[in-house]
Amino acid sequence: MAKRNGQKNNGKVKDKKKGSILTSWTKKWIKAILMFLTAIIVLLSFTGNAGGAGKFFKWISMLLTGNAVYSLPVLLILGGFLFLKTRKKGKNLAMFLAIIISLVGIAGVLATKNLESMQGGWIGFLLAKFLVGSFGLLVANIVFGAVILVGLVIFLQFIWQELFEEKETKPVVEVLPK
Repeated sequence: MAKRNGQKNNGKVKDKKKGSILTSWTKKWIKAILMFLTAIIVLLSFTGNAGGAGKFFKWISMLLTGNAVYSLPVLLILGGFLFLKTRKKGKNLAMFLAIIISLVGIAGVLATKNLESMQGGWIGFLLAKFLVGSFGLLVANIVFGAVILVGLVIFLQFIWQELFEEKETKPVVEVLPK
C-alpha cells in the first residue's frame, strides 16, 4: 500500500511535497547559490568589473543608501550561509527583511555622521534629517542602532535555532540478560 506524501515511511519523512519537482535540499542550495552569486556581482560592480548593469547598480544603490551599500555583500553572504544551515521554513521573506532593515540602519548611522555629505544616501539622509531634527543626534543614533539590532536579531533567530534546537532523541532500550 502506498504512503501519502509527507507521511513517515520506515521512520523517514518523504522530502517531496505533492506536485513539487525539487526537494527542499535542492531548493535550499539554489537559494544559497543565488545569494552568493548576487554578492559576487555586487562586489564586482564596486570595482567596475560588472559591465553597464554593474555601473547602474552601483549608481542607484549609492544614490539610495550611500556607503552603506558596501555592507550588502557581507549581508548577502551571511544570508546564503543561513539558507544552507537552517531547516526552518518560510525564511525567504525573513532573510530579505533582515538584509533591508540592516542596510537601512547602517545608512542612517552613516547619514548622522554628517548630514550634508550624503554618506547614507537618500534613504539615510531623509531618515536622519527627520530623526535628528525631531529628537536630536543622540536619539537618532540610538534609533538607527536599534534598527541594525532588529536586522541582526532576524539573522540570529536562524543561527540560534540551529545551535540550540532540541534534538529529538530516541529512547534507549536496554536488553537485560536472562
